[in-house]
Amino acid sequence: MLIFCFRIVQFQMFDEWQGFIGEETGGGYYNINGGDLPELTLPNTGIKFQIPMRKYEMAVNASLPKGSGTIPHYYVPQSIEDFLSNTDTEMKFALNLIDTMSKKRAANSSFKK
Repeated sequence: MLIFCFRIVQFQMFDEWQGFIGEETGGGYYNINGGDLPELTLPNTGIKFQIPMRKYEMAVNASLPKGSGTIPHYYVPQSIEDFLSNTDTEMKFALNLIDTMSKKRAANSSFKK
C-alpha cells in the first residue's frame, strides 16, 4: 500500500492544478524498495525482520539531490505546539491559500460587476 501512496504523490506532483502542502515525504524520490517482503527470523534472538526484494526506479525529473523524498510545493512544517494542541497546520495553510487564490482569481475575472 505504501508504494501505491508514494506513486500517487509522484504522479500528482507534476499536475499543474495540484500542489502539495506540508513537509518532504519519506521514501525516495528516485527509487523505492518494496514488492515481495519475506519475513526472516534470527535464530539466536528470535528477532523478526523483512527484506524488500524489489527496487522500483522512478522516471522523474532529476532535479533533487539523491536520497530526497518528494518536496512539497508549499513547505509548511508542523510545530510541536500545533501537534500537541491537535492543530492541523497544513489544513489551515491550505484554506488560507484557497481563499487568497480565489480572491486573486475574482480580481482578475473578466466578469466584473
